[in-house]
Amino acid sequence: MKKPFRITLYLIAFLVLLTAVAGCSLMKLSPQFGAEAEGARLERIQQSPNYANGEFRNLVETNMDLGFKGYIKLLSSRIFGDNENQTPDRKIPVRKIEADRLQRVPDSATVVTWLGHSAFLIEIDGKRLLLDPMLGNRASPLSFMGPRRFSELPVTAGEMPQVDAVLISHDHYDHLDLGSIQELAEKTEHFYVPLGLGMCH
Repeated sequence: MKKPFRITLYLIAFLVLLTAVAGCSLMKLSPQFGAEAEGARLERIQQSPNYANGEFRNLVETNMDLGFKGYIKLLSSRIFGDNENQTPDRKIPVRKIEADRLQRVPDSATVVTWLGHSAFLIEIDGKRLLLDPMLGNRASPLSFMGPRRFSELPVTAGEMPQVDAVLISHDHYDHLDLGSIQELAEKTEHFYVPLGLGMCH
């Protein structure tokens, strides 16, 4: 083996190792990737009838294993699939929610406001509930990559008024956004989340 070729191989191996270490460190240290449950929260999880052998299980048997062929098929459809229809061909109209409208809570009428994708503001009997407030620019743990929002928000997390409760259905990035939650933490006293999901500080 010639020396320049060997040096190139060593360099590639080093870069792969460095990337793997950086990726593992990022996932371990960054709050948007979550953390292992511990203490009282772990005990509550372990007592759930839907928890066995160190993991939650579906009530209906569901095969979650795509297998090697399934992953290859999924990856190829992402890379070589119909990319034309993955983004809108025109600007999506958005109706901004005015600040004075947000200061008024309907007393008796039920008002449901769609905030985009998974996020809804529900006002009912003088109470405000916020569902899956993904109010960030990307459905991703990283600010510089991942699916980007196609249009502006009708209201930002910072503009949101006080809400009585925030409900989170699950922890996919298109339903749960760390930045949104951190901004909303000052606007509510109650977060309702699935058992396996802990709150970030």
